[in-house]
Amino acid sequence: MNSLRPVGPCRPGLTLIELLVTLGILGLMISLLVPAVVRVRGTAARIQDQNNLRQLSLAAHGHASAHDGTLPPALSRELGRDRWWFGETTLGGNNWYFRHSTPDPPHVDTTRGHLSPYTNGIILRDPLMGASRLELRYRGATGGYAYNYRYLAPVTFVLPMWEPVWTPVRLPQVQNPGQTIMFTSAAGSSYYSSTEVGAVFELGLVEPPSGKYPSVHFRHANGVANVAFVDGHVEARTDRTRNPAADEPAALGDLRDRHMIFDLGSTDELWDRN
Repeated sequence: MNSLRPVGPCRPGLTLIELLVTLGILGLMISLLVPAVVRVRGTAARIQDQNNLRQLSLAAHGHASAHDGTLPPALSRELGRDRWWFGETTLGGNNWYFRHSTPDPPHVDTTRGHLSPYTNGIILRDPLMGASRLELRYRGATGGYAYNYRYLAPVTFVLPMWEPVWTPVRLPQVQNPGQTIMFTSAAGSSYYSSTEVGAVFELGLVEPPSGKYPSVHFRHANGVANVAFVDGHVEARTDRTRNPAADEPAALGDLRDRHMIFDLGSTDELWDRN
């Protein structure tokens, strides 16, 4: 009996050398594609971040238009609640000022912020905020951004309840709107020497260099921090500086270096409205 044989030419499989060459080509293609994908995603995140900051600036101008040119408050207290630019919290006292850690972040009503009527209560969030591993002390309501309160919405605190008292600033008082920071990517930081534990967290108010509390967060690729100015334009800044307080622990400086938290400028020139 004749044995059955396949019809047609014989098709041998890949040899070991051909397989290795194929895998090498695939590996090369992946090595070329992955950095390109990362760059595209980084560019998209930076563009979205810049758009968010423009929206915040437009919202601040919307507030000014509705309030005789007055810029929005950074923080006020109404009926025992802290009303920030981004929302209203149920937590009494000014936790941000003391920079304490809270085991349970306060509830934040994002429809009650001073800017909420001009953002429709939408949280404009930096797309890299989650990747920054910040403690969300305001449940992400700041979006990763902070307001230049020192010069655009000064706050003093009245004892014994540390009640915040806001001093209104009108747009005409800003001498150079194109060179005065309004909002920026930001993060707070602290280090407890007794426990040797550091923390990096969300905050809504950013300090100028004279505050000796670096809080501009250069979180985007290549060490970029996006900054919105009073006139509404946004810049990608990389000119980070360090102006440490005299008693700053070295461990706190190391923590800020690792998380790319710096000052912007050595003086308050970019922050001061005068």
